[in-house]
Amino acid sequence: MRAACDILFNEREEVLLARRPDGVLLGGLWEHPGGELAPREIACPVSLGDLFPTLCDVAGIEIPDNIEGTSFKPLLQRPELDWKSAVCSQFHRDPRVTPDGKRYMGYSMVTPRYHYVEWRHWDNDRKKAGELAAVELYDNQADPDENKNMAGLPGSAAVIERLSRKLAAGWRAALPGVVINAITRAA
Repeated sequence: MRAACDILFNEREEVLLARRPDGVLLGGLWEHPGGELAPREIACPVSLGDLFPTLCDVAGIEIPDNIEGTSFKPLLQRPELDWKSAVCSQFHRDPRVTPDGKRYMGYSMVTPRYHYVEWRHWDNDRKKAGELAAVELYDNQADPDENKNMAGLPGSAAVIERLSRKLAAGWRAALPGVVINAITRAA
């Protein structure tokens, strides 16, 4: 998802979340990679999974330790911080919507420059990924609307290999040092 959002406080100190309309600059606090930044906006990878811990953190509520998201409140306070190198997600494709009637799991990673997806055959009974079926690669600087899959183009093999290793390392490997240090101290 690409959206510019803002965390605001109203006069009663309630935490509000606002999504700005596409193509409109409102001066929010963070923006998706590749978009035009307004004053006080930050271009960095954050995921929908990061929203809940961030709202908890901003509201002063303890963040549950059983979630995968990362509060980006430190980034809102100090935009110059080294932040996540990528955000990951996964999504299921049911046989009713796939052209070949098979089941797939998509493992996706967005970096400041690229969106990389690995599609794997999915065994729904065992909940296990199988063989690699397809790959997608988009350069979000050159093609922010992701219209051209670069996976089959000459010269993209090295990028795919690097991003595939990064995806296999998992979401924790993309965490910023400031978060990894906090997790290590808490353990």
